[in-house]
Amino acid sequence: MHEWALARAVLLSVLRAAGDAGASRLKSVEVAVGELQDLDEEAMRLALDELSRNTPAEGASWEFRRIGARFRCRACGAEWGMGRAKKLLGSDEAEAVHFLPEAVHAFIRCSACGSPDFEILEGRGVWVERIKALR
Repeated sequence: MHEWALARAVLLSVLRAAGDAGASRLKSVEVAVGELQDLDEEAMRLALDELSRNTPAEGASWEFRRIGARFRCRACGAEWGMGRAKKLLGSDEAEAVHFLPEAVHAFIRCSACGSPDFEILEGRGVWVERIKALR
């Protein structure tokens, strides 16, 4: 599962930021998750809890905020969300996008004009939005 790799990266970023701020313990962490990541929040939470043992993040609460995916066709300007895109993905394609979100370009086309040339406006990536710490 890529959740463990993402959890490790998130935890390292959080611990670095907490150390730079002089925090001794973390109370809570808010993480934004793009819909294209198709992240299993429970697996991510488990990974974060396990990886944070014996660190200042041990016992912190982990909150996730989903950022919906939005696409725009460069040819005709049509915009659509992941709901429409998922209809175009089979299970194998959905799994590929889960592990490599940019793979969405290989599997979907603009439903208005059929162009494969579209941009991802939002909904990819994982980043830390807020850290609440104790000094």
